[in-house]
Amino acid sequence: MIDYDKLEQEMTMVGRTKYFKYRECEVNQVLAYGKYVREFEGQYGTQYEILDRSGAPHVLNGNADLKRKMDLYTPEKHIVKVVYKGEEPITKGRMAGKSMHLFEVGGVLNPEFESATKPVKVEGAPVVDAATNLDEFETDDDLV
Repeated sequence: MIDYDKLEQEMTMVGRTKYFKYRECEVNQVLAYGKYVREFEGQYGTQYEILDRSGAPHVLNGNADLKRKMDLYTPEKHIVKVVYKGEEPITKGRMAGKSMHLFEVGGVLNPEFESATKPVKVEGAPVVDAATNLDEFETDDDLV
């Protein structure tokens, strides 16, 4: 269970938006848990906005590790949980010798999105499974 009171104390607040300084985070600290709203280009490059259960936005600054993991999820369609996993030295490339912040990201389909995208049942209309093969219809009239 998430201790939201403790989480609130660990965040830096700017207005209602919550930001984190990764160097000040503890390993296994939950940075954000809620509805994934958007990915955008901010002052510090790619950033991710996630709304917590109270509707307060959390903005996470992206890096290569976070981007790779967040790319698995779709804004508005997923609920995500982002956990800080510490730092690891980069061993190759132009950034060799510097540290990279690591993250663990998990997600599930947003039930609000799922219910909003479910087909509406219309009386008298044929019930068609979304996985139906279009070749099964005999005429174009069957598609309507």
